[in-house]
Order: sequence, then structure tokens, then C-alpha cells
Amino acid sequence: PGDKVLVKSLFKSGTFDPPYSPLTTVVAITRRAVLTEENQTWIHASRLKRCPTSSTLDIPSKERSTSD
Repeated sequence: PGDKVLVKSLFKSGTFDPPYSPLTTVVAITRRAVLTEENQTWIHASRLKRCPTSSTLDIPSKERSTSD
């Protein structure tokens, strides 16, 4: 609980609709389903994508060049 996730849409209404809903927070978890703040029905775990946090992102540091 507390993780940020994206929920994959089952049905697209248009060609250019995004495949995932806006960011939402997990409220409860079972073995195969998740309950989120935005959707008060249980969602199968296969429809979720976990959002990376700033601590899990691997941001390369800029290489420093030295001048002679």
C-alpha cells in the first residue's frame, strides 16, 4: 500500500488515447488484485505498472572533463 501505479485501460475510446490511466495510489493488495484510490473496484495485478520513484531511477552523473 502507498505505491504509485498506472492502470492499463481495458477499452480505448479513440485511436490516440493513452494505454494507461493517470497515476494513482494503491490502497490494498491481495495475492492477485489491487485496490486503488481512483477505482473502488479490485483490479487484476497484470493490468498494473509500477511507477519508478526518484530513488529507483538510475540517473547517470555528468562526466567531468578536466582542461589542461
